[in-house]
Amino acid sequence: MRIVRNDDREFILSLQEMMGNKQDHPWLGFIFYSILNEENICVGGGGLFPSLDGFTSEIVYAIFDSYRNIGLGANLIKLLHEEAIKIFPDITNIRAYIKKENIASQKLIYKMGYKKIGEDSYILEINKRG
Repeated sequence: MRIVRNDDREFILSLQEMMGNKQDHPWLGFIFYSILNEENICVGGGGLFPSLDGFTSEIVYAIFDSYRNIGLGANLIKLLHEEAIKIFPDITNIRAYIKKENIASQKLIYKMGYKKIGEDSYILEINKRG
């Protein structure tokens, strides 16, 4: 398995057109990553939203059912954390929204260091010292 970053310029331009060429729409800064299996078939993915407040980035992720519980989610979240810090150097938090019925994802996000801050909202404080 490998995780690849998708830098599809045509996709970004089509989003811009779809959003009425609004340069400030949050989806325009979305950075997407795909998890590919040995046959280069996408089995999951995730991404980063840019920081809208200057201090918080948001991650999203999903893994296909038959590829869950083998560590892909944890590996993807770890990569998203590293990328968020590299791409958005001023952020101090990373947020994730998880449906209350998604117990497995809640357990994973807790394991990754997140704290619950709302009914479906979790946040990770980034320690940049040392």
